[in-house]
Amino acid sequence: MTSDAIGLVTWAGTSASALTLDSKITSVQTQFTTNLETVVFVHNSDSYVFNNSTATGGDSLVRLVGFSATGVDADSTALTCVHIG
Repeated sequence: MTSDAIGLVTWAGTSASALTLDSKITSVQTQFTTNLETVVFVHNSDSYVFNNSTATGGDSLVRLVGFSATGVDADSTALTCVHIG
């Protein structure tokens, strides 16, 4: 699993294509633990925005149906980037 400069999480290797949505969620929840850290990943034809919230004790996961994101950023104007802020 890797995350690029604008928060797009991807998985590589021979088993990456077989990962379930639950596996991907567990993976990002385990890796991204800083309060208010936000990343996005794609599963099938949908994107999922994950936000860690250690202050409130509850992380957030938002499904964007039919949208294939290329990242998450506060300053991006790219049409395929999820704008946060």
